[in-house]
Amino acid sequence: MSTQHTYRGTLHGSSVQLETTPNLPNGLEVVVTIHQIPLTDDQRRNRLESLFGSCADEAESLDEFMEWNGLQRKHNRNGSQQ
Repeated sequence: MSTQHTYRGTLHGSSVQLETTPNLPNGLEVVVTIHQIPLTDDQRRNRLESLFGSCADEAESLDEFMEWNGLQRKHNRNGSQQ
């Protein structure tokens, strides 16, 4: 007989850390089906702020990269129209 339980967790490499401890015996063989939970707007904003906050000391080189990246994209668009 198969019983289904649903738990939320976070993926870490090949392991899943569950938010709650399941009331199941250790060593029990299970099947895990992954359903990705979309990020909320706040979570997305926090990740972006964290990413760009880590570049705060490198603002000049980040500006240079963004300029270079924009030129590459413009070049690629112009090249693909020919």
